[in-house]
Amino acid sequence: MATQSSAARIKSRDVDELSMLVKPWELTLRPVSPGPFHSLLECVQVNGILVYREHLALRQLATGSTPADFFTFGAPLPAKTPIDWCGSEGNSKHLCYGRPASEVDFIIPEDSDHVVILIPTDLMRSYFGEEAIEAALSDQRHHLVCNAQHDCNLLASTVRIISKYLSHPELLADARECKAIESQLMHDVAEFFPYDNTGVHYTTPTRRRKAFLHAIEISGDIRKPLTVPEIAVATGMSQRSLRLAFQESIGLSPRKYLHLHRMHKVRHELHTNEAETTSITEAASHWGFTELGRFAVEYKQLFGESPSKTLGNRTTSTPRRLIDLLP
Repeated sequence: MATQSSAARIKSRDVDELSMLVKPWELTLRPVSPGPFHSLLECVQVNGILVYREHLALRQLATGSTPADFFTFGAPLPAKTPIDWCGSEGNSKHLCYGRPASEVDFIIPEDSDHVVILIPTDLMRSYFGEEAIEAALSDQRHHLVCNAQHDCNLLASTVRIISKYLSHPELLADARECKAIESQLMHDVAEFFPYDNTGVHYTTPTRRRKAFLHAIEISGDIRKPLTVPEIAVATGMSQRSLRLAFQESIGLSPRKYLHLHRMHKVRHELHTNEAETTSITEAASHWGFTELGRFAVEYKQLFGESPSKTLGNRTTSTPRRLIDLLP
């Protein structure tokens, strides 16, 4: 009996494109380190459970919400830099955790390697019962702790599954094979379920973190250089506090972040050529760059190629998204 399970590799060289490719996540991704961007997602979907291993070349700030109708679990692979997940550290002992459609913000380290598991709410309910899932849905925590006696078998199982079934996707045509994978994953999730709603609840972000996220949001589509005083007024903070908020969160000043953000927006326009008449001059001007000679030099330093090369290699087809792998 055939199943709807599948395996795929999803690659991207454009950060805005990746924001689209990771649906059913609702995320905006923003690079916060210099250099050319590339990503690789190695994905396996089994009976509605989606597991994937993700590698990102640049440090990323992500804001948005977790997938609707899925419980989310994730962590960096052992010996990798922890993920800043909703203001606290996520690692192989403290899993990053999200309820369906819950608001999140996180920072993924440069040259990172991590795994993510998305499990349908209905499947969680069938394994753990209505009471446990209702408790989980009402809880506000962002991390779950693995069983100290067993480490986190969920991460190890996920890595093995991805490696095996990307190499042998034909095995996913066997319903019994897929049921065995499902059972293994759900058994490993049980290390920190059922949910008893009595664990440690993580505090909300500090005022500086909230101001930082507000500044990021209002600057999302700004096509002219904002000044630090303008952003400070908009967020209701002093300039000093705003600079401190940015340094604490991403290690950049507001001015440097905004410059990097606008450069990546130009690259997105050149890479995708969404408007057929787009030229380098038009794209640069759209995002507030008027000194084209200086812009071209900074662009090549940042992305490792000239604007004309990016435009010449523009994307002409729509790549697969995570959501395309789901039944």
